[in-house]
Amino acid sequence: MVLEKNPNFHGETYPSEGGKPLPFIDKAIYSFEKESIPYWNKFLQGYYDTSSLSRLEG
Repeated sequence: MVLEKNPNFHGETYPSEGGKPLPFIDKAIYSFEKESIPYWNKFLQGYYDTSSLSRLEG
């Protein structure tokens, strides 16, 4: 899946006053991997920046 910025976006900044124009990036690419190696193992090996597991607060 490829997400690209909308050329017709009306324009905003973040933070709202004196900030940088949004969006910060032109394109985001997402891919689905179907492999025998679990996602968690690839995360531990350094292939991914985040584990996609959230910490549960008790």
